Amino acid sequence: MTVSDCYCAYFRMKEVSPSCRLGLRTSRLFREKYVCVECQGEAMGVRDRCEGDGLEGTRTFWIAASNAGCQGSWVRESLHETCRCPPQSLIFV
Repeated sequence: MTVSDCYCAYFRMKEVSPSCRLGLRTSRLFREKYVCVECQGEAMGVRDRCEGDGLEGTRTFWIAASNAGCQGSWVRESLHETCRCPPQSLIFV
């Protein structure tokens, strides 16, 4: 996969449910933390965008696919068309 096959969205966590503490990747999520979420080609829809990447400055809701009951809300701070998130980041599915 090349860098052009993905993009990154940076979010500020607003709400994180207590269930998130039980998951390996989600245990590091907490209010006001900034996270990088990568949208890879396999997850992109017909408009070459991942569902749920939200609008900048607008609160949107998320659900973790890997941890039942882990959910919350975030605000997208920025979007970068040609980037990769650091290892151990989140991925849109």
